[in-house]
Amino acid sequence: MTIDKLKILAEELVKRSLSKGADTAQIIIKDKEEFDVTVRNSVIETLIQAESNSLLVILSKNKRKSSFSSSDLKEENIENILNNAIELLDYTEMDEYFSLPESNDLSSGATDIQVFDEEYFNLSAAKKIEDAVQLEKYAIQEHPSIITEASNISSKKVCKVIANSLGFCQGYEKTMFSASLSLVADDFTEGENSGRKQNDGWYSVKTHISDLDSLQSISKTAVERTIQKLGAKKPATMSVPVIFEKNSAADFIGGLVGAVMGTNIYRRQSFLADCLNNKIGSDLFTLIDDPLMERQIGSRPFDSEGVKSRKVEIFKNGVLKNFLYDTYSANKLGAKSTGAFNGISNLYLENGKYPLEELISGINEGILITSMFGQGANIINGGYSRGAQGIRIQNGKLSHPVNEFTIASTFADILNNITMIGNDLSFNGTVNSPSIKVEKLTISGI
Repeated sequence: MTIDKLKILAEELVKRSLSKGADTAQIIIKDKEEFDVTVRNSVIETLIQAESNSLLVILSKNKRKSSFSSSDLKEENIENILNNAIELLDYTEMDEYFSLPESNDLSSGATDIQVFDEEYFNLSAAKKIEDAVQLEKYAIQEHPSIITEASNISSKKVCKVIANSLGFCQGYEKTMFSASLSLVADDFTEGENSGRKQNDGWYSVKTHISDLDSLQSISKTAVERTIQKLGAKKPATMSVPVIFEKNSAADFIGGLVGAVMGTNIYRRQSFLADCLNNKIGSDLFTLIDDPLMERQIGSRPFDSEGVKSRKVEIFKNGVLKNFLYDTYSANKLGAKSTGAFNGISNLYLENGKYPLEELISGINEGILITSMFGQGANIINGGYSRGAQGIRIQNGKLSHPVNEFTIASTFADILNNITMIGNDLSFNGTVNSPSIKVEKLTISGI
């Protein structure tokens, strides 16, 4: 369905909701096309080519709110949804904090963030399958003993329209492309891991197909990350300097997301709830969420309430400057919406000035963390404990791979002990970071 047709439908549903007795109405409609193929050993394992719709209706009357969602846009289903949403308003509790956004916070729809690629229409299914096969072939050519877990190519087009009873009705289209490769290597090196398998991979995700990393470079990086784990040893328990390689640093930053969301602040489910304008981290730590960046995966001209997007400095030189609010959490906390109804957009740690090699060269004994796993990021009490893998640093150089160890600390201690930030920031998703050096962390190994 075209964006113009979705706008007509959304405006009509707003009018129908008001005619049925609602005081306010908000309609969100999405139309999505997606293609996803996964190949292993040159054979297609999964292939998805689908179109889908979704509708979310949010109504209120006398400060009572109801919401219904559906993936069926047939007229009889829509009528049932509206009737059910109206009926439910008689049974929900009053909530003085619920409201639509303020009119002057709504977007004009004029922002051009270039997130739609016309090339989407020129990509055939056959070409995408061919690329998935080729991505795998590059890895095998790079290292013949490598084993493929999954070689994946996907594309998506989303058309989204938001309308409400304040007269707002806007929409935008976004395309997304990704290529990813997951690999396994048999570890026949002498030692504790002999006979085991090591796995890793790499990916690229962009709004424009021409911005994707080349298949060959994705494959090369995936192979390198997998092979570098061969011969990994479990390190001794120690407190040493640690470098979060940029992918792991982004993983760490991603753990902070929930702690700065307004919903968790008013619920008192964040260790940062009372820390606004307090210094939490190193002077080097400046964290930004920017939905207005051109051609980035998280970019959007407005959120799903129609609130215009804006760049938000969450941390500035270690000081917590802002939380991310939707309208409801802003009402609860006496703040203004930052356009965060959909959560983060393009979250990134500001780039530093040092090459990764310089971060490494200053460490006599330490660890470069290349990947983390487990659910040990606790935004309520601020605790941070994750399983990890990486490479030992000795005398300012990378030594040998290490695995099966845990890092144990808190968000606050890690943030306060950042002493260097790399200059290797790149955007490959919604959370991004350069490499960061932390003065000391406890490594629990042998």
